[in-house]
Amino acid sequence: MTNLALQSYIDLAQKRSIQALKYAIPLALLLAAIFYLFPSIDLTASAWFYDHQLRIHQLANALSQPETDLSINTGFPLATSRFLIFVYAAVDVLSRAALIISMLLCVFFAIRKNARFLPALIVTLSLIAGPILAVNGGLKEHWGRARPRDVVEFGGTQQFTPAWVISDQCTHNCSFVTGHGAAAFAVTIGFFVSRRKAWLAGGLLFGGLIGLTRMMNGAHFLSDVTFSFFVVFIAAALVAFIVSKVWPVKQGVLNTSANK
Repeated sequence: MTNLALQSYIDLAQKRSIQALKYAIPLALLLAAIFYLFPSIDLTASAWFYDHQLRIHQLANALSQPETDLSINTGFPLATSRFLIFVYAAVDVLSRAALIISMLLCVFFAIRKNARFLPALIVTLSLIAGPILAVNGGLKEHWGRARPRDVVEFGGTQQFTPAWVISDQCTHNCSFVTGHGAAAFAVTIGFFVSRRKAWLAGGLLFGGLIGLTRMMNGAHFLSDVTFSFFVVFIAAALVAFIVSKVWPVKQGVLNTSANK
């Protein structure tokens, strides 16, 4: 690997990760306090996409027609939107493809001893640490927050709980935080391996739009989308910081051993 090129990636990852942690953590804590103290923010935002009369009509039909499907809360009219269903599936495919490609690039650059192995490694580990482990394997499975379409306020049967409050209203694949939003916000990982800050702006925009689609169909609250970004971004910052600190030490040990 070219030492100069490798060092530039290390320096960039260290600089960007420190910047990210310096600003993202305090902002995340501030927003967490706001959503906790004013939980009605979530309910108000979700109410923009909810039609109470449609839900009442659906429940009334269920009384006279027992075969009525109540698994989809039609109080959120866009829950059956073909476009949103397509977007949902597309994000799934794209996120899986991104992980596979980043892993293949890791192997390719490692075999060729190319300095770009380092950014490829940071991207791969960040995708695993953030969207896969922290979001889908951690928060969504253990926080227990019911989705908007399932809470009493929107014609469901479960209790609403504020963000960051552990609940028992959901047992699997729960609302906090959004997995698809996390997959979209993963674009911001590019901020730690590229000098183009457009990765951050583009990732925020893409993640925000995907998060909006999840709110529109009653799947997630505003806070689910908001903290999905912070979980992914902070996880990526930690990965970039650790890798950029450990790699030079590892290289030094290898070089010392080779010179003996």
